[in-house]
Amino acid sequence: MNRIIHTQEHHTPLYTTESFRYRDEVVATNGENNTYYAGAYLGDGLHEGAIASAYRVAQLIGSPLAVSKLLIHNS
Repeated sequence: MNRIIHTQEHHTPLYTTESFRYRDEVVATNGENNTYYAGAYLGDGLHEGAIASAYRVAQLIGSPLAVSKLLIHNS
């Protein structure tokens, strides 16, 4: 028997010029007071944006994984 148990509606965030400006300000403060921000809202609003922002934080804190991935990617 096939039946739908649950339907989830998903909406991609709506970005405005103001939200991009705010996003850039948040990213620029990464590291101040040893505070770092990561999340989809700091990228394109999708999973890839979340991963990219987390990778940026990993680079900023000197994560060995981020450094080794960067070396592999650039070789």
